[in-house]
Amino acid sequence: MSPVRINLLVALPAEAKPLIHGLGLKRQQPDTGPCPIYIDGGISLAISGPGHAAILVACRWLLHNHPADQWINIGIAGHPSHSRGSLFCAESVIERNSGRSWQLSPASRLIDYCPLESVAQPEFHYPAARLYEMEAAALLDVLTPSLPLDQIQILKVVSDNHSQPAQQINGKMVSSLIEQNLPLIRNLLQQLQCQQERQRAESYAE
Repeated sequence: MSPVRINLLVALPAEAKPLIHGLGLKRQQPDTGPCPIYIDGGISLAISGPGHAAILVACRWLLHNHPADQWINIGIAGHPSHSRGSLFCAESVIERNSGRSWQLSPASRLIDYCPLESVAQPEFHYPAARLYEMEAAALLDVLTPSLPLDQIQILKVVSDNHSQPAQQINGKMVSSLIEQNLPLIRNLLQQLQCQQERQRAESYAE
């Protein structure tokens, strides 16, 4: 039986660095796609670059060249009140510009849930009690025509809020925020792998 394949998609090198190190990923050579890819076993990580357009390109290429059983977008997000460093699974995503929305199925009970709004430009005012970031809606736009929502997870670490503004963010801080949540991220990856293996075994038994 082939290994369960999980694609991790991040926007920034600072977000990727602790994941690459913590998961033992190695850069794919030669580079054949639009963004760097790091792989170990069934886990692949791609660094798309920030924003809607960059993640569209990366996600479309991955969908056709690196198909996976599960997709996870990991990154930072703002929130009006949640503490910096808090990790959340998005339970819903709304795209501000279009008004489109998706209702997700967060997989881990160990990670808190929170609604998320995807915006075209950084959000500094946090008008509602939700996460704010720039990539999730683009990923869902590409994946949902061909994948069910339970194969997509959006994980966001709070990087800024009303008392700790986004202007304080730097690469070292971003890496540290992701690194401190590695145990929960690893737990989610293991849980998703076990779920997929169980589903495969059940389908073979039918």
